[in-house]
Amino acid sequence: MKARLWVIGCVVLALFLSRTYLHPNFPYTHDGENHLARFANYKLAVRQGQFPPRWAPNLVHGYGYPVFNFNYPLANMLSVPFAFVKVPYQAIFVLIVFGSVLSLVFGSLRWLKLHGTTMSGQIVALSSLAASPVLVSLLVFRGSIGEIVALGIFPWLLYGIDTILAKNSVESARSLDFSVFGKTFLLSSSNLFFTLMLTAFLLSHNITVLLAIPILGIYTLGRRRFSLPGILSLAWSIVLAVLLTFWFWLPALTEQSEIVLGGAGLSQQIAAHAVTWNQLWVSPTTFGYSYLGQVDSAALSLGMWQLVVLVLATITWKWHWLREKNPDIQIGTILALLWILTLGQLGMSTGLWQLLPFGQFVQFPWRLAVLQTVFFLPIIAAFWKIWPAQIRKLLMLGLVLQIFAMMHVFPVDRFSRPNASYELFPQSTSTANENLPREFTLAEFGDQPVGPVFLSAAGKSSIKTWNGSDHQYTLSISQPGVVVEPTARFLGWQTRISDSSGQNATLLPYVDSQTIAGRIAFEIDRPGEYRVESRFTQHSPARIIGNTLSFVTFIAIFFWGIFLGTKNWKKRISADYA
Repeated sequence: MKARLWVIGCVVLALFLSRTYLHPNFPYTHDGENHLARFANYKLAVRQGQFPPRWAPNLVHGYGYPVFNFNYPLANMLSVPFAFVKVPYQAIFVLIVFGSVLSLVFGSLRWLKLHGTTMSGQIVALSSLAASPVLVSLLVFRGSIGEIVALGIFPWLLYGIDTILAKNSVESARSLDFSVFGKTFLLSSSNLFFTLMLTAFLLSHNITVLLAIPILGIYTLGRRRFSLPGILSLAWSIVLAVLLTFWFWLPALTEQSEIVLGGAGLSQQIAAHAVTWNQLWVSPTTFGYSYLGQVDSAALSLGMWQLVVLVLATITWKWHWLREKNPDIQIGTILALLWILTLGQLGMSTGLWQLLPFGQFVQFPWRLAVLQTVFFLPIIAAFWKIWPAQIRKLLMLGLVLQIFAMMHVFPVDRFSRPNASYELFPQSTSTANENLPREFTLAEFGDQPVGPVFLSAAGKSSIKTWNGSDHQYTLSISQPGVVVEPTARFLGWQTRISDSSGQNATLLPYVDSQTIAGRIAFEIDRPGEYRVESRFTQHSPARIIGNTLSFVTFIAIFFWGIFLGTKNWKKRISADYA
């Protein structure tokens, strides 16, 4: 009965947090419409034979855009099954948001229970999610589906780390045993679960992943006790998760020279988007954007209630340390992480951001606040049983008032559009068009023609197949010269030409000029009848290596799961007949 009440309570809380999306029309947010267009293009890419999808076929007025090669694919992957059964993209977005928020609530509860917190502390901690300006702003104003999905996975990672390090000697009957340096470590169902959660997290949101990696490292090393077998077991899961995501991360990191990312304005202005103490305390939770300098209309507040809890918890922990000389090291580590995440948003930390190798790609230091949403929970739950009743009453009053204030935060507008509008979305879906192919400089888009364009050549064309990932047509050339396809040229595009019978196929080199402006273009040097096929492929060293390693790792993990399941099944059979 108690477990059922917890389930009901978590579902109700998730529905309350997701209430913005429980409406017939879709909320207007910073990124929501862009992600709907990405859902549509991801489905089109799969339908057109891309696996995995890397090229958005209809973006940038139909010239295409390699956004999937560089930007977090998990939400797009989750959308595909729904899209193929004709669920509207707006409804798919709502389902993913609710599923992520529900995962956040359940994962946080499981993690809190590992810390031995009281039921009242757990209830107050989970309720504080409804009072979080950061979470409300993310859901109501920003609509960044990648960050929402990442936040839903994050507490499960913390739960997995604690479980593996604390219980590495448990479940031996359902584990694989290995020895390193004379120490035996286990790979159990807990490792398999953590591997899958970490794999999903690594694909959820690029910047959140970059920010979370050092934070998770500090959290792991900040535990009171951990053993070499536990660390080895955890490290093995991390290696497997990284290999599973090589298909995405290896090209994303090594093919950046093919796009304009490094020169995009947002990549160079992180210091100008630092937060002030006043914004952390009282920045209004309203729709706005992060501008350069301290005049900012974005909702940047951590929340006055949360900051009071942080200061009060720090004083309490210090007092217990002085009195008992035996503080809770893990809670102390979480407190330290909260302060690191707080101070890291301020102007005093901009020098450090500029030193970090990935600092320029973070864009906004206030992204750290998303991770704080989770780390506040065990602090609230752990200290709730220590604080005097008078302080608890004042905190409860403040919590209720802040929840009441968050209940009066609404989206600035709503809209509803058919699926076709997202499938024909003409923009890039990126703030600064940072994923544009480096050589693509075409300034005038206009109405894009379907089929090849004769630049200096002359002749006729006949289209067989033409979509954003595959062009097949025949050419009847009367005058040799350059033929241009109205598609942006990017690594992976290949054009083959053969004679009229389809024999003697040859891979054509691309040509470029100021007039071609980075489009697919090739030169035909003699008159005649030709068959031409231009297709977006996985043919690059990084993609071939990444796809192969991920596939092999997937097969290994598949058989690992079968092995653990079989051992568990045999154990149950033996117990039944014992």
